[in-house]
Amino acid sequence: MKIIQKLLFVFVILAIIGLGGVGYFYYGQYQQTQKELQALKDDLSAVKRAVQAETKKIEEDPVNAGLASSSASLDSSRKTEVKVVLLNGTSKVGLTKTMESEIEKVSDRINVIKKDNAESSNYDKTLIVVVNGLAKEVADVLAKDLKAKVSSLPAGEIKPKDADLLVILGKDQV
Repeated sequence: MKIIQKLLFVFVILAIIGLGGVGYFYYGQYQQTQKELQALKDDLSAVKRAVQAETKKIEEDPVNAGLASSSASLDSSRKTEVKVVLLNGTSKVGLTKTMESEIEKVSDRINVIKKDNAESSNYDKTLIVVVNGLAKEVADVLAKDLKAKVSSLPAGEIKPKDADLLVILGKDQV
């Protein structure tokens, strides 16, 4: 009987030690989970602050919120070239040549790939047509600089191939 008591005693001691080890393992897992949860909460707080800052910008200036105020912010972000077709929508000879350098000054990403006359020479206002949606940001900044309007393709004009933007110069640029 003494042997059974000794074995039982040893078994109980081993069980207690084993349970303590399992408890310690799960406590370590709990601590790690708590750290990860806190990191997620911190990230969420940072996102909330960023959203609040952007919301405040929009409330203060809803028209220009998020638009680049200068070409520098365009050039520092995506470095892809924006191909522009420049059309003269007036009867003034040489307008596209004059305006080409002005347009390319807006951003070093802009590359005028073609200059020609529009189908009509009666455009009062300059229009910018987004051919490739990825160039929308550049179109918005260019429209602001030229005091132009981002528009859909006017009837009678041909959508250019291999271009991101179509700029039709109007009499407001003369």
